[in-house]
Amino acid sequence: SGKAYPTNFAGTIGVTYKKLPEGKLEFRPNDNTAFDAAGIAVKVAWNDGGTREVEGSSFGCPLVTGNMRHFPAKARGGVVVLTPRQLVDHFARRP
Repeated sequence: SGKAYPTNFAGTIGVTYKKLPEGKLEFRPNDNTAFDAAGIAVKVAWNDGGTREVEGSSFGCPLVTGNMRHFPAKARGGVVVLTPRQLVDHFARRP
C-alpha cells in the first residue's frame, strides 16, 4: 500500500469524503486520514448565481478547518498555537 499523500507530512490533517448531512464531519480514530466530511452531493455556488451538486474532499476540508478554530488552547496573556496534530489529538479526546 502506498502513502496517503499529503497526510504523511507533518503539519497536515487528512480529510476524506462520504455521504453525510451538510456540515457534518466524523473523526476517524487510529487512521492516517483524521476525518470524514460531507462531500457527496454538496450544493455549491455556481455560474450566474446558480448552484450545482458536486463531490470531493475539497468541500470537506473547509469544514474541518472551520471546526478546528474552536479548539485553540488558551494561555495567560494570549493563545497558544497548536500544531495540526495537536488539534486532531484534542478532537480525539472529546467525549
